[in-house]
Amino acid sequence: GDCIEPEKTFPKAMFISVFFIALTYFIPLLVATGAEPNASYCDGCFVDIASKVAGPWLGYWITIAAAFSCIGQFMAEMASDSFQIMGMADEGQLPKFLSTRSKYGTPTIAIFVSATGVA
Repeated sequence: GDCIEPEKTFPKAMFISVFFIALTYFIPLLVATGAEPNASYCDGCFVDIASKVAGPWLGYWITIAAAFSCIGQFMAEMASDSFQIMGMADEGQLPKFLSTRSKYGTPTIAIFVSATGVA
């Protein structure tokens, strides 16, 4: 498989991930409510509050970071979709040629099919 000792590493990774994800939600929310306690929150409000608190550079930084975050989420979705297509082909639920891997183990045809379906 892709993971060594998943019974040990998976719970540990999930705990660490949930902890850091909670921090990435809590800290910006704490700062935003401290800086603008009476603000009516809406789409893009963190950018507005950050621009007021630290200047326009932080607003631009948050916007760029959000764009990269969306790109990363899209790429992760593409990767998981391609492995799902490959797994279905391995199980005989889809044509066998979709389970073809490159010399590095990448499901190249499944990635192409996944990308075509999303685009």
